[in-house]
Amino acid sequence: MATNAALRQQMADKLMRTGVAIAIANPRGATPDAILVKEFDYHVPANATDVVGWTEFTGNACNTNYSLGI
Repeated sequence: MATNAALRQQMADKLMRTGVAIAIANPRGATPDAILVKEFDYHVPANATDVVGWTEFTGNACNTNYSLGI
């Protein structure tokens, strides 16, 4: 299910308020269903030298992955 820009903004705000990650809602405008997330522990567990940058989710995937309940 696609989310709208306001819901993605709520998700980003909740992620940052709870201290889970840095999030940017609607990085390419309000139309694309996208949210960028960068977790604070951004090293790959299997290899401490590999770094994961920003991860792009759809609004629904972000809501499910982080159990936001929005």
